[in-house]
Amino acid sequence: MVGSDALVDVAIVTWNTRETTLKAIASLLDAEPEGMLRVLVRDNASSDGTAQAAAGSYPKVTLDAGDANLGFAGGVNTILRRSDAPWCLLLNSDAWPEPGAISRLVECAERHPRAAVVVPLLLRPDGDLEPSAWPLPNLRLSLSAALRPAKHMWADDVERPVEWAEGAAWL
Repeated sequence: MVGSDALVDVAIVTWNTRETTLKAIASLLDAEPEGMLRVLVRDNASSDGTAQAAAGSYPKVTLDAGDANLGFAGGVNTILRRSDAPWCLLLNSDAWPEPGAISRLVECAERHPRAAVVVPLLLRPDGDLEPSAWPLPNLRLSLSAALRPAKHMWADDVERPVEWAEGAAWL
């Protein structure tokens, strides 16, 4: 598909992650109303049938089945060249958005137009928190973490600026 009326292009880069990629695509298609998302997948020359399974199971997905492993950044760059939606969500193939999650990310981004990236709360498959947003390292933080190593330093269920975030899902 060239061009899209989608609000969000979702970019997934894969390499030998067939089952998790199929689960990610399924969760995306269930997460938001039809037409809101366009799913763009770059397969980095998987040998496990990821590209074939995605194409066979989800014909509406825009698939780039590459013949070389460009790495994550190279794969993202191939997708970004095709992206033309107002928003682009970089999503790991093992990240599965809950219904409405992407809409909430867009709403947050619209409230904070100067934000470079908007990231969600991440939960592990068992529902436990996956710490994913952090302040930049500094002496005070390092001393605090050394004295209380088991304590997570941030409230994760509050919308707030962060200094760096893991790249599992970036809008």
